[in-house]
Amino acid sequence: MTNYTWEFKRIVQSNTTVLTTDLHQSDAYANIANVSILSVPVPSSNNPGIVYINGEKIVFYSINGNSLGQMRRGAWGTGVPLVHPAGTLVVDASSRQNIEGNI
Repeated sequence: MTNYTWEFKRIVQSNTTVLTTDLHQSDAYANIANVSILSVPVPSSNNPGIVYINGEKIVFYSINGNSLGQMRRGAWGTGVPLVHPAGTLVVDASSRQNIEGNI
């Protein structure tokens, strides 16, 4: 029998913000309206911040002002589009959004 690990996230309006500028495939930073609603990454313990933008999972290791940096785009095999337009929702997907339980 194969064992599977499942991870479920909640989507909460209070932990959702928007892109303030277009995010292109080659961009090094993502500019968002409100970084305070996201979990702060802790690179020294390999604990990144995680967001979903239009279905793409993005892992980030730094915050500078209202910009997310040191990003790894398309995490867990999610697609990386040519551009996410300004105004697109940015949803916190950090561990604090995990839904606990056994399946």
